[in-house]
Amino acid sequence: MRVGRVAVALVAAIAVAVLVPNHPSGRVPAEDAGVFFYTAQRLLEGGMPYRDVWDHKPPGVYFVSALGLALGGTVGVWLVQIAFLVAAAAVGHRVLSREFGPAPALVGSIAWLVAVPRLFLEYGQAQFAEFFALPLQFGALLLYAPSLAIRRAVAIGLLGGLAVLLKPTLAGLWIAMVVVLLVTRRSAAPRPIAAIAAGGIVPVALVGAWALVRGALPDMVDQVLVYNSVYSSYSSAAERIGAIAIGLRLTLPSGLALIAVASWIYMVAARRWAPPLLAVALVAFPLELALSALGRGYHYYFLPWLPAMAVLVSCAASELLSRVPVRAARLVLTVAVVLMCAQPASLMSTCGR
Repeated sequence: MRVGRVAVALVAAIAVAVLVPNHPSGRVPAEDAGVFFYTAQRLLEGGMPYRDVWDHKPPGVYFVSALGLALGGTVGVWLVQIAFLVAAAAVGHRVLSREFGPAPALVGSIAWLVAVPRLFLEYGQAQFAEFFALPLQFGALLLYAPSLAIRRAVAIGLLGGLAVLLKPTLAGLWIAMVVVLLVTRRSAAPRPIAAIAAGGIVPVALVGAWALVRGALPDMVDQVLVYNSVYSSYSSAAERIGAIAIGLRLTLPSGLALIAVASWIYMVAARRWAPPLLAVALVAFPLELALSALGRGYHYYFLPWLPAMAVLVSCAASELLSRVPVRAARLVLTVAVVLMCAQPASLMSTCGR
């Protein structure tokens, strides 16, 4: 128990350290962040997104930005970011520890956390919808089980609905869960799948009703759905493949992409679909790759990959511990973690200047 608490404290400390360079002091907001701040401020003043401010992002990111601004301006937004990333790190570690054990969980947690700076910190003071989905993704993984109770399924759906309100392309993990349920539970799958769908509809319906009452529903549909569908249609197949290549390149310096892809290939080839979380990750990873390629390949588009990649890395670490003497395996994992942290640490020191 004590070792587990130390590990959670460590990953939480890494999460805070990752976001220290994103403190707003002396940093110019990124282009998207500036739009979010302005729209959130108008929301706090009684205005309405889509009706009073044109932007094509779903409303979730405005709500989060408004919360941060209400708490303390741009510093408040930064503190909300820290809370979200610490929550994702703590929940993610718990999930990975439950499935693969403490040592693989720590390796997997550090692996995905040190990949965040390369995807997040290169645009000025960053704020992106994909970032706020991380605790929702890990929360859904924590709730998932093969024999999924209806209450849990509804809760998973609620988290999925909130993720869609941040960005529709964040639904990959939930789609993977539905696919795995269909394959593994077959005739018993419709009930939990219906519960997931029902849970997902609730937050989306509530926001739709809010927009309708405020006279902004047609504008929201036009800007969020119609505009984004047209926007994504301009990407050719070559550009979409190129976007995936960019994401793999960006997550390569920490070693995350190399280990995750190798683990995915090995597990699929070996037909390893257990534990249940691994099956979800094996389906989710290619889905996340495809969904991230619907846009232009901006760095932050690849943040949704991280939970599935964390599972794959933890599984690889668990496999190593089961096949290699404990001392040698721990030495290899320790060296791997140190190497993973080298490039992100350099990037964070540069961004923090």
